[in-house]
Amino acid sequence: FLPTEEEESGLKMYVSDALKNEATKDEAMKALCPCEKYMVAMMDVSDASSKFNCMMFQIQFKSRIDDSEDAISTLMNACDDVKNSIRLRKLMAIILTIVNQINTGGSGNLAAGFTLDALLKLNEAKAFDKKTSVLQYLIRVIKKNDPEVIEFRKDIVSIEKAKGVMLDGLLGDLKQLTSELETVKKSAANEGDRHRDDDGKLTNPNIKMTLAELKEQKTSVRIINGVKFYNQMEQDVEYTPMEIFTQSAEYRVLEASIKVKEVQTSFESVLHYFGEDEKMA
Repeated sequence: FLPTEEEESGLKMYVSDALKNEATKDEAMKALCPCEKYMVAMMDVSDASSKFNCMMFQIQFKSRIDDSEDAISTLMNACDDVKNSIRLRKLMAIILTIVNQINTGGSGNLAAGFTLDALLKLNEAKAFDKKTSVLQYLIRVIKKNDPEVIEFRKDIVSIEKAKGVMLDGLLGDLKQLTSELETVKKSAANEGDRHRDDDGKLTNPNIKMTLAELKEQKTSVRIINGVKFYNQMEQDVEYTPMEIFTQSAEYRVLEASIKVKEVQTSFESVLHYFGEDEKMA
């Protein structure tokens, strides 16, 4: 998207030669293909690489933060489904009772619980008759005594979607997004300072703002999660569109970071609920 050093060097030589003669200037520019004309234009842009990275980040930000927020909601819903399912709770209680009866005859040193890994062995272990698997026997018992428990999957519909979400990956994505945003924020602030007078007003007439951005600057002081965001009238400062974007993006990343911590806490409570190591979160 940007000319390489070699391309820029060649174009500079070509353009400088053409500009020596006013008669050949227009012809020289017409002889360039659209891509080369674009490269010539970009050579006059100061700090083009940094600005280009800012634009790319802005374009991609919404889809990236939306994906993270969707993943956070999916994990939170899955945790809530598991903890709130009465039928799943009944199923676990029935499994524990049956396994205790098989192992001890229902008396003696009864197990108070079991790990989730143990559920995988239900289809391997044999029931009382040494022929039927514990899983088959479990299904018979449930169908006979409480068939409604079989429908427990209807209570945990979010689980299937949550299988594809990795909490560590989600945390990594938000960390990367925060790092990139900080770089863009610094670049936008530096560019904004270049275009502001001492009174805080923008001096570059080429910087155009949308109606929404202008309204945003004139909005009264906003308090978001206890953080004050001052308006133009309060500080008498005009911001560039990129600076306004970084302020909005920073809030969304902060909000997502708070939510992901809530998901971590919720996931830890699920692990505790099943007697698993909470460090797995």
